[in-house]
Amino acid sequence: MMALFLATAMAARADASFRAWASGTAAQHQQAIASWGPAHLDEVKGTQRVAVLIGVAEGGRSAPFAVLVEDGSRRWVHEFEPDPDGVETRAPPYCEGAAKTIQVNPLWVVWPCGALSFSSGALMSHAWSSRVVALRKGRWVVLLAKEGYQDQATIEDYSALKSSQMTEEDAETQAPATMADMLLVLRPSDAPARPRMGGAPIAGASRWKGLQDASLGVGVIEEERSARLQIETRDDVRIPVGSNATNREFLAADHLELWFCERCSAKENAGAGGDAFQLGIAARADGSLEARWLWPEAADRALPKLRGSLARLEVELPEWALPKNHRDGERERWHMAFAYSDSDTKGGRQEKLIALEPYAWGKPETFAGALQLPGVTRYPEAAGFKLVK
Repeated sequence: MMALFLATAMAARADASFRAWASGTAAQHQQAIASWGPAHLDEVKGTQRVAVLIGVAEGGRSAPFAVLVEDGSRRWVHEFEPDPDGVETRAPPYCEGAAKTIQVNPLWVVWPCGALSFSSGALMSHAWSSRVVALRKGRWVVLLAKEGYQDQATIEDYSALKSSQMTEEDAETQAPATMADMLLVLRPSDAPARPRMGGAPIAGASRWKGLQDASLGVGVIEEERSARLQIETRDDVRIPVGSNATNREFLAADHLELWFCERCSAKENAGAGGDAFQLGIAARADGSLEARWLWPEAADRALPKLRGSLARLEVELPEWALPKNHRDGERERWHMAFAYSDSDTKGGRQEKLIALEPYAWGKPETFAGALQLPGVTRYPEAAGFKLVK
């Protein structure tokens, strides 16, 4: 009982200290406290405190505001200035229980979960940008970055290790917006121990029972002079490939289907303009791997080197599968596609195909693949947070 009383008293003292600092900072900047409270901004245990300060809107512009964060003995201030063209500023910060929204015009403060986010958009051009940031090992990092206009956007999701590009079709056609997701090419030091699992059926959807039935995860790792794929698969029923299997028998077994492109353009949005190659990888009954070219069947290319099992393996990417005119450190699109073929009945047929992203058979321009960003890291440094204590 005494321990609980002491803990409550210490928390109240810390709250009062933080509130006093926030009030003093607000007075110094001629701002007012819009909201404040506990937050969880790090992966490790611990509670941070956050306060949002808002100033006075002048000349038709949005009001300037600042975000104050306290983590133990450390305190940061991040100041935001209004855009001279007129900016709608939204700041959905932190996480505390169920989602909670407080609106202080023109500022929105939202507590959904685990990160501090803010965005701005020029009213006349419809351009907008936003950042989701958090603490990782005591430093501020970017988890999500969005840039774009009303009809197109680019989203770099460093938490999910992927990049998304959305393009809205002509409104007159009433076509839905399209989203292409690409994996981020990472250095070994930034790669997670295991890739994120996912996938959705592009064939045999009625037979698929969810990710526990069949799924896959892929990571794209670039070494100093080579590149490799880090692949994991999950399957509730494994069907091995038999000895001396024909291509038809191979396709009836559980296997990976990896598409590469030779002479594809490195430009992010350009048509591929290259030749497609489809690699199949299956496991024999003893767990050893068998790889073969499924398209073209008589491909005059050496098979990539493999390490591991069908459940967890690495595939060394051939040099010709990298973009033509490939340059390390430049923004480039690597045209590849990844799918897992799942069959639950031995001696049957190919039942379902689970892909990370939809693609058209043999058409590299539809392969989402991977995106190499200049100087990309798993969690880029978040600018603007000034350590004041």
